[in-house]
Amino acid sequence: MWAWDFSGQPAPLFKGGFLVAYDSDHATMRAFDKAGALVAEAKLALPEATSVRVRDVAVASNGDFVAAASAQNASGALSSVIAWVDSRGRLIRAVRTSPFAAMRIAFASDGTLWAAGRVHDEEFNSVPNHNLIRVYDPQGRLIKSLLPSGSFAAGRQHPAAEAFLVSGKDRVGFYSAPASEWVEMSLSGELLGRWKTAIPEEGTWLMGVALTSSGDVYLGGFNRTSPPSGNENDRPPSSVLYRLNKSDGSLSRVDALPFVGARKDVLLLAAEGQQLVYCRKSPRTLDWVLAPRN
Repeated sequence: MWAWDFSGQPAPLFKGGFLVAYDSDHATMRAFDKAGALVAEAKLALPEATSVRVRDVAVASNGDFVAAASAQNASGALSSVIAWVDSRGRLIRAVRTSPFAAMRIAFASDGTLWAAGRVHDEEFNSVPNHNLIRVYDPQGRLIKSLLPSGSFAAGRQHPAAEAFLVSGKDRVGFYSAPASEWVEMSLSGELLGRWKTAIPEEGTWLMGVALTSSGDVYLGGFNRTSPPSGNENDRPPSSVLYRLNKSDGSLSRVDALPFVGARKDVLLLAAEGQQLVYCRKSPRTLDWVLAPRN
């Protein structure tokens, strides 16, 4: 159990065996162990940057933070970067990635860093049909890019705008909420499969995706259906869990009540092996539960 309060801040993450969070100032990153103890805290500061905004955070195997961020200088110019920071807050390296802007990052099991994002022009409009996945080595050197954005169904939002990037035992998974599509790639970049998924039931917003060691995919979030009175405040949101059926792309509602309860403060964070990792707000704990098969 930990004493930290994440209210009003970006939802915490579970990556590399740590609970990871970044503060509402979008520049301070924290890592907690499984018992809730704060083990690292670092503020991201970049040379010549007057402001920094963190979009996502990952943790390397040695405990270093890696942040996907945007930086603005004194003249107002913006650039996208991926920055490595040690557990004491010392900047190790910053790689300028513009015009690619990473929105999600995750370490694969082989130590490479994967990033999902978009390529933009000088007016920050998305460039048509660019690769939205970038793979970097541990020193921040670009290895490859893959997964054309034009291969997703066209929509009002970019496929990576509301997306999840997760690492499995021997693969990396990408879920695009705007396109309702799940994609799996091998560590070498080979496309393993794509599944056009069903749209979650009305009133549901997704908050987490989990990829188990056996390749099962779970989507977690909250649902708030309109109560008979029409007053949304009469029915608080409840946690929901879906499993992706890879045979047809359907989403099966999983009965999660036995281990998470119908509470609005229970959040699916990730998978660790065959277990799903949940975060509870009250009491503030992490829970590991065997992925259900019903």
